Amino acid sequence: MDLDNDEVKQPKKYSSEAFSDAMTKILASSLSGSDKKQPILARSKGVERKIEDEKLDHKARKILSAQKKALKEKGRVIPDFSSFEYEKRLRKVATRGVVKLFNAIRTQQKVTEVAVQNAAGT
Repeated sequence: MDLDNDEVKQPKKYSSEAFSDAMTKILASSLSGSDKKQPILARSKGVERKIEDEKLDHKARKILSAQKKALKEKGRVIPDFSSFEYEKRLRKVATRGVVKLFNAIRTQQKVTEVAVQNAAGT
């Protein structure tokens, strides 16, 4: 064991020499036109394909959501102020109709409940 050498030896793959060798090899390699833009990922086409697939998927989802939104909005009419009073009257008529319906249901339920109690009591 050598006590004079306080320096801890690093494995070759973590040393600065290994990094400089790798960078030199990457920069010295001859690449085609499209690969010159990204020399680091030139040999790894899988990552590039995955990114392109994600972009296509995103575009497809965006188109589908736009189509769904257009289908949802189809036939929708934004009311103008000239028909506001007419719409207000229609809403009141509909509300009155629903109230009458629920009142009729409640009275019928009371009548049947009384009839059931009378039948059970006799």
